[in-house]
Amino acid sequence: MKNVSIIGLLIFGLIFQNCKNNEKQFSSVSSDKTETSKITAASKVSEKELDSTSQEWVIPVNYQRMKNPTYATNENLIIGKALYTKHCKSCHGITGKGDGPNAGEFDSKIGDFSSAEFQLQSEGTIFYKSYVGQHDMPNNEKEIPSPKDMWFIVNHIKTFEK
Repeated sequence: MKNVSIIGLLIFGLIFQNCKNNEKQFSSVSSDKTETSKITAASKVSEKELDSTSQEWVIPVNYQRMKNPTYATNENLIIGKALYTKHCKSCHGITGKGDGPNAGEFDSKIGDFSSAEFQLQSEGTIFYKSYVGQHDMPNNEKEIPSPKDMWFIVNHIKTFEK
């Protein structure tokens, strides 16, 4: 009988300990979900911008503050120009003025990358507009799967400044 009591107490202790561990895990998961919700909410907070075509762009704050991880070295600019020529030139034109051969297919006016207004935007904003897209600007995440390549294009676009 004494052995049964000890075994019963051990089982009760294990069950009780397991319940306490589950409580801690739930608390930890709940805390993680709260942190994730805060991060998600922060990235959804955005600033509205108007581009030169008066279309309203909504740029998430995390993109506005994003820093270009690449440098505008000669080699990177050559890569950026080649990628721009392949993916962007048909609409935006060779000098980024929005006068490419396909530009007339859109209802909206394609912005001028060389304008002071455009060039004043953060590189993160230009990255977002070019990579994620909105309005007539398509999403390029499948066409240009490497974000690093998109940053090379941003470096090239920054050379269009008047």
